[in-house]
Amino acid sequence: MVLLIPGFWNAQTRELDSLKNRVRTSIKDTNALNALTQLAWQFVRTGSSDSAIGPCKRALALCDELEKHAKNDNELFCIRKTQGRCFNYLGLQKRDISDFNAALEYMERSVNVFGDMEKNLPAFHDQVILLKSKTMANMAVIYHLKGDNVKALELNFNVLQIADALSDWKLKSNTLGSTGTIFMEEGDYKKAIDYYTKALQISRSKGDSSGVAILTGNLGNVYHKMGNKTERPLEKDSLWSLALECDFRSLRIDQGFSNKLNIARNLSNIGLVYADKGEVKKALEFFLQALELYKEMGNKSGISNTLGNMGGLYLTEKKFSEAEHSFTEALHISDDIGSLYLSREWNKGLSDLYAAQEKWTEALRYYRAYIVIRDSLQNEENIKKQTRTEMQYEFDKKESQAKTEQEKKDAVTKIVIWSISGGLTLVILLAGFIFRGYRQKQKVNMVITKQKEEVEKQKQLVEEKQKEILDSIYYARRIQRSLQPGEKQIGKMLNNKNA
Repeated sequence: MVLLIPGFWNAQTRELDSLKNRVRTSIKDTNALNALTQLAWQFVRTGSSDSAIGPCKRALALCDELEKHAKNDNELFCIRKTQGRCFNYLGLQKRDISDFNAALEYMERSVNVFGDMEKNLPAFHDQVILLKSKTMANMAVIYHLKGDNVKALELNFNVLQIADALSDWKLKSNTLGSTGTIFMEEGDYKKAIDYYTKALQISRSKGDSSGVAILTGNLGNVYHKMGNKTERPLEKDSLWSLALECDFRSLRIDQGFSNKLNIARNLSNIGLVYADKGEVKKALEFFLQALELYKEMGNKSGISNTLGNMGGLYLTEKKFSEAEHSFTEALHISDDIGSLYLSREWNKGLSDLYAAQEKWTEALRYYRAYIVIRDSLQNEENIKKQTRTEMQYEFDKKESQAKTEQEKKDAVTKIVIWSISGGLTLVILLAGFIFRGYRQKQKVNMVITKQKEEVEKQKQLVEEKQKEILDSIYYARRIQRSLQPGEKQIGKMLNNKNA
């Protein structure tokens, strides 16, 4: 079954070519910084972090040049943001080759840059805090890889608080997933599944396919470990089947994103499940595909892990020569990168190999090396055990407090929303009553106006009739007066009568 098909990296190549062209055509300004940063991130996220070194160093050199002539806070923010991101990406490149100490040094520089921005560029406070917390989340992963889960949990809790405060779902999902991985490797599978499930719900709700792929693969790892732990055959087969289902689903998604690192991890995980199922041919096929990708990326931790797993598989098949070659090369790489966990496993593998061939001197030599490393790790674990327990208690307590605070905030928000809604409802009702009263008043006013107009008409009519009557009276009086004799005539008439 060959899962890596030709043309698989076409989309990635096109995007890289586009970014490279932007870098070539950009002048030396903040646009060039953005192009270089995006190019570096594209290399990192697709598992080619070695190629990110060049763009990061070019961007950092350009930052030094542009910072001298920054005209305002916006330009200064862009310059400092680029510096912080580049140190973070360089740290991720060191992580990918398992140089964990150098990775932490770069990330500390990134945190320091963002810390300085936090003080001197207050206008960009939330953006700076978010950038800083992303670097802190990456540091947590590296501390986990170094075996310091106490420090990893401490960082993760701080990041989760920031993610909640800024409502950044992506950061919260990633950090919940990282925390789930810590609990998985501590053997607390129930809690690991709980954290992975919470993170997966967030990623699915936001359509984050890349996040869904990673978290689905992580769930596959938990089911695989649970299957190895149980002694009940039916339960074991069921859990292994769940593991393969998750791993293949994760692989298909990652293939769509051309993410070499995650594809290699999925291939290796699938190989491990088939190895435990006793399907040697399939297991080797997936291991070899994973090994090819790890070598292509220069990922030493992945190379050592895959070679050691192949050594164990060859040993079960009694292919002693192939097993010796794989274990020896895996041990050389793990010693070179300082991974005690891997060195412990491969020393034990070589001891078992030589014991199977009855080469007791060699078997004893590697067994002693295994015991030394095992005891060293156990002593370190014993020192950290109480701290881890206390840290876990504090982690759970603070997480509960954060959840309670969030619930309180949600309750207050609901009260505010209901209060505003109630107030708006009352305002609307009051406005309705006022409008209704206004309409009624308008109707009354219209009736009164009509009545006044009618009264005016009646008054005018009465006045006209009164004028007509008066005119008639005056007319009759004039006629009457014209017919009556005057005083002189009456006097004359009386005088004539007396004579």
